[in-house]
Amino acid sequence: MTSEEMVARSTLRSSYVHGFKTRARRVADQLRADTGHNDREPLDTSRVLSHLQLRRWRLSAFADQTAEPWVAAAQLYVVDSSAFSGALIGEGDNRAILVNDAHTEVRQRATEAHEAGHAILGHSNTPFLSGLMVRLRDAQIEAEADFLGMCLLVPEAYTLAVARRHSHADASGRRSAVQSAALEMNVSTEMMQWAFNSSGAWQRSKRRLRA
Repeated sequence: MTSEEMVARSTLRSSYVHGFKTRARRVADQLRADTGHNDREPLDTSRVLSHLQLRRWRLSAFADQTAEPWVAAAQLYVVDSSAFSGALIGEGDNRAILVNDAHTEVRQRATEAHEAGHAILGHSNTPFLSGLMVRLRDAQIEAEADFLGMCLLVPEAYTLAVARRHSHADASGRRSAVQSAALEMNVSTEMMQWAFNSSGAWQRSKRRLRA
């Protein structure tokens, strides 16, 4: 997911079903615990996918095919690689995620967490390309999977702990703290900033100081 997509989808937060974000955080925390993660370590996405019985397919494995139905894969991997990050494919126990491995490791990890979010939330599969090779998206379910994926990658408890450690930092210090946190959790700076904004970590650390 690009930073532009993240900003665009964040505008849908007001239209989440009441209680969705609280439930998403609870589900993410439970899944991290079930897969042996604590709140302070990067998510091992392969462990999570295995736990969810999701296979991982690389888009590049199909991109050199010229016959149908692999033309779509070539379109997304070679011609317009920025347009596609991944997709959840299959139904029931026969599911896999297709990941665009032309992207950076950090973006692939975000894609894996996002597609795991779709699976956890029970979203129905939708075609990811139209007949005209145009990328198809349902903005609302994508926003929900984004949020759950973010919670998997960056627990709320982690952002609160970092904010408490840097509670006296100025704006520059906070930016540095967010950048360091992103490196520690192996996510993009944009993803980490979103996690801090969503949890209200800085504001909550201030209230704790005044208490």
